[in-house]
Amino acid sequence: METRELLSPRGVPVATYVHAERDGLPYVHQLVPRPGVATDAVARAAAERLAGLLVDTELPGLRESLEAAGAQVRHRAELMQVSLAGAEGADPGVEPPHPPPRVPEGVTIRRFGGTVPPELGAVSVAAYPPGHPDHGAQDAAAALALLRPLVEGGPGWGRRDAARLAVRDADGQAVGAAIIADFTGRPPHGGPHLVQLFRLPGDDLRGLGAALLDAALDAARRDGCATVGLQVNADNPARRLYLSRGFAPHALSVALQMPGVSRDRRSSRRIARPSRSLPPVPPAYRPRRTAKKLPGTLPEPQPGEVLIWTDGACQGNPGPGGWAAILVDDQGQAIGERSGGAPRTTNNIMEMTAALEGMRALPAGSAVVVVTDSRYLLDGMTSWMAGWKQRGWKTAGGAPVKNKQLWLDLEAEAARHASVRWHWVKGHVGNALNERADELAVAAAEAAA
Repeated sequence: METRELLSPRGVPVATYVHAERDGLPYVHQLVPRPGVATDAVARAAAERLAGLLVDTELPGLRESLEAAGAQVRHRAELMQVSLAGAEGADPGVEPPHPPPRVPEGVTIRRFGGTVPPELGAVSVAAYPPGHPDHGAQDAAAALALLRPLVEGGPGWGRRDAARLAVRDADGQAVGAAIIADFTGRPPHGGPHLVQLFRLPGDDLRGLGAALLDAALDAARRDGCATVGLQVNADNPARRLYLSRGFAPHALSVALQMPGVSRDRRSSRRIARPSRSLPPVPPAYRPRRTAKKLPGTLPEPQPGEVLIWTDGACQGNPGPGGWAAILVDDQGQAIGERSGGAPRTTNNIMEMTAALEGMRALPAGSAVVVVTDSRYLLDGMTSWMAGWKQRGWKTAGGAPVKNKQLWLDLEAEAARHASVRWHWVKGHVGNALNERADELAVAAAEAAA
């Protein structure tokens, strides 16, 4: 990892960024224009020099210029920070009130050792399944490769003794972790950061995530940390937990995929020269990539087709949830709205329910386009289901498919109509019908709470 200068097509420095690598892939972190350089000039240079790479920035004006140059938004994350009251150098004040977390029976939280237990990779994969906003590692080996440098230290960050591990008393197996790493530089971008918080799914471990977080923050306070930062995906249900512990947002980081084909590593080193005058900046997390890149463009209905704009929401995952479906004819006129909620559900279930209830609202034999911002729903209906059936409703890893009955209901309802197309759009980017569906789903979730 090193700080570099981005050069214009004529070789003039126009911006700085941190060159990082994840799994051998280059990643451009914190792209910042040089003083006096217009964002449009930076975007042109990025399109030429950083083709095909993932680029993140906290500057809204630069993001707009990159999008105008053809970049696609792939990931949005909030940068948050909490001040640890009582630590040397921390802001004075009282910690936010919250009930003490319950450590599940038969589980002990202890200090993280210098190495990562091998079973923790499988726990991480189970904690971030397909459909989770932080889903990334496809297997335990890949997850371990990500966790090890965070615990053991790496270029640009060092390990902190504040990291905590949850183990079962019966067999000593790890079932969760909270990892705090020390990034180079000063807060809010540098300093101690919570880089991982996860647990093995299951009702018997409910509350373990909050207990791990509190244990790690308490250890960081005793270790002299005045603040702890984190980066959280905007759709991550854990955001509510962080807010309850006093984490406050201070910036929005957006990662964009530049158009074109990525150059190889040696080529990328030729086009961007290291800058020795700038301090190092902490690494970013590579945005989670979906199995197949989709354009996310607005649907174009055929004559006679009805569009069902759907969305789901959940206050916690699981927690009170809501769904919504907006029916629109082929001329763009809204012909109906449907919404509902449940007191305890998941976000994926609400996304699926929205599509199911939207199709149920139409007469048999309709031509339908289901519009969703959920890759879980889209991939399940258009790609995964065939494999599940062949394996007896098992995932590729041999686990039972979650929400099987809902998948069967969706398949049966789709068969009731003359045709059903599934169309994915990017969520929360200002599209009026997507935003309206979200508004209805959130209201339904609040009513169900």
